Amino acid sequence: YIDALLKRKPVGEKVAIIGSGGIGFDVAEFITNPHTQLPVPIDEFLAHWGIDKAHTAPGGTMAPVRRAPTRTVTMLQRTESRPGKMLGLTTGWVVRSELKSRGVRNITGATYNRIDGDGLHITIDGEDALIPADTVIVCAGQESNNALYNDLTAAGVPATVIGGAEKSAGLDALGAIRQGTEAALAL
Repeated sequence: YIDALLKRKPVGEKVAIIGSGGIGFDVAEFITNPHTQLPVPIDEFLAHWGIDKAHTAPGGTMAPVRRAPTRTVTMLQRTESRPGKMLGLTTGWVVRSELKSRGVRNITGATYNRIDGDGLHITIDGEDALIPADTVIVCAGQESNNALYNDLTAAGVPATVIGGAEKSAGLDALGAIRQGTEAALAL
């Protein structure tokens, strides 16, 4: 996924994303972003979310202006649980809503069989299926990397491992911020 985020490799028009955790959702949002400029110009942002800056519409809202999706994106996960269930309560609904408006499809309970020139071959509910894709992005199986911690402690420099370097499963930004704050306060 890092190659897609850093634009080191091209992302095609038909994309399968393996993994529906926080990183999968972030990648899906990034590759389906309809805005041509970042940061998004304020008038474009307001139109996208249906905010009437002139307050001429009741409640200051109007119909959102949405651009047609330029990619077909399917997110897949092995578990049957709700996709993105670990997204934050205050922001998760926005991300899910935004991806739904961009036509991103979610598949749960998938078994990944193989990737070939036709796309991603899966088994779902005992039936073989093909997800047509010219790009497959893997957003699963992150591993902790605390090499810097090891180097620092070997050099006698006090260090603390926090966040994804400590535990990559179920990455939790709020928990990492808490750990960082606690480590800073302990100095």
